[in-house]
Amino acid sequence: MQNRRELLIRSAALSALLLAPTSKAQTPTQPAFNRAAFDAASMDDVLRTLGIAKPVESREVRLEAPEIAELGTTLNVGFGCTVAGAKRLLLLADRQIGALAAAIDVSDAVEPGFVLPLHLGQTANLYAVVLTGDNKVFFAQREVKLALPLHASHASATRPQAAVPARPFKPAPMQIRAQLKSGQAQVRLRINHPMESGWRTDAQGRNIAAHYITELGASLNGVTAWTAQLGPLIAKDPQLQFMLKNAKAGDKLAITWLDSKGEKRSDEISLS
Repeated sequence: MQNRRELLIRSAALSALLLAPTSKAQTPTQPAFNRAAFDAASMDDVLRTLGIAKPVESREVRLEAPEIAELGTTLNVGFGCTVAGAKRLLLLADRQIGALAAAIDVSDAVEPGFVLPLHLGQTANLYAVVLTGDNKVFFAQREVKLALPLHASHASATRPQAAVPARPFKPAPMQIRAQLKSGQAQVRLRINHPMESGWRTDAQGRNIAAHYITELGASLNGVTAWTAQLGPLIAKDPQLQFMLKNAKAGDKLAITWLDSKGEKRSDEISLS
């Protein structure tokens, strides 16, 4: 397990990659990766670890996911809000080994809404939690039932992912696509990454070491739009979506990630 010094070093490395030399003070700032929050088993435990008050259910919080999904498949979850002053979004799933999937800090440069891919081990209640700048907390919830594939045996329910040895990994360029319309940019992002949770074993029953992206961020023209901490619930080769505000042709969009083994990657595109 990484110690606090290592976590702070990795967090500083991500912040340095996101900051352009001429950029102004960046908000929000990227905190050190919160291991305890991602180890917490329930929403209540996560919120307690993060020092967040009990949330109030609100129709202004959006959470979109299918009611039924096939076990072992990627679940694309849309979440966001129309809450005024939203500064942080959390995505959680209970009945998993760790409940917290993502914690995203947003600036005024991005709409407070994302699509993230999850890989769940069993039926779960999903939660989208929104924190505002004046410390109000709201949430929405939705149950997703996982069903066995028709060709699967009952044993698949306890091991939804095939057990395979870890493979050598070299960071590859991200696929970043942005569509400009009416002063906004709809961004679709794909990252090639194994996203090993650390919960799987190989054919010999040996544990496959955890290797997943822990920190991710986007900047527009050198100014941070959002930063995120991710947990092992995020699916392999994750594909994300988000919307930038006040974007125009020629703007520079940079995406940077850092993973649990210290691997990192940064790519940039010009909006057109």
